[in-house]
Amino acid sequence: MEKDAFIFIGRSGCGKGTQKDLVVKKLESLGMPNLSLYTGDSLREFMNGQTFVSKKIKEVVGNGGLVPSFVASTMWSKILMEQYQDTQSLILDGSPRTLNEAYELETALQFLGFINPEVIYINVSNNWSKERLMARGRKDDSEESINTRLGWFDTSVLDVVNYYRNKSYYHFHEINGEQTIDAVAADVMKALPYLSKAQSNPEAINRSYDYVSSADSANLQTNNEHTNQNPVRN
Repeated sequence: MEKDAFIFIGRSGCGKGTQKDLVVKKLESLGMPNLSLYTGDSLREFMNGQTFVSKKIKEVVGNGGLVPSFVASTMWSKILMEQYQDTQSLILDGSPRTLNEAYELETALQFLGFINPEVIYINVSNNWSKERLMARGRKDDSEESINTRLGWFDTSVLDVVNYYRNKSYYHFHEINGEQTIDAVAADVMKALPYLSKAQSNPEAINRSYDYVSSADSANLQTNNEHTNQNPVRN
């Protein structure tokens, strides 16, 4: 039984957390040990601390700013170093949000022996996401803060999406998130056929299905701006 890494990425409110939870349940039903890693939980816990850095991060987040890459990387790195066990699959939600963080995560994935991590990009429009964030009525979901967070996606996270889309190390899957939860989940499973086929025989999980990488896709979006920034890119 092979271990795998799953990276869920998309705008705030796109439903990636829900889809991540469904994949976790799927892995558990197949008897596949896994570690689910959501950076946001660790970050919120850290912000409640009384250190200078904790207070500084809380101030940045309160003003709608983006947490520096070194902070986010520290959150998931600590969890990996303390909790990860060999043979576990890894499921990430909320990271990475910057190219620097993506580079750091890639070195970790390669070090831990993950081959061709699965990137599930839940694609929704800015307006679609905004409507759902406003509708949930959370205390920190003011229109101003929502606009700021969605703006960070376009200026920072989208670079990460294109990095994953264009690099053959990853299996990149773009999913239409503007559907019902069940319809999105069905598309995610179609993108991961080895999990669906393994339902009746978990020991037969084999990821060597026919896969056309995004590098061969007619919809490839070239992003050369950061080509030489990281030695693990090629």
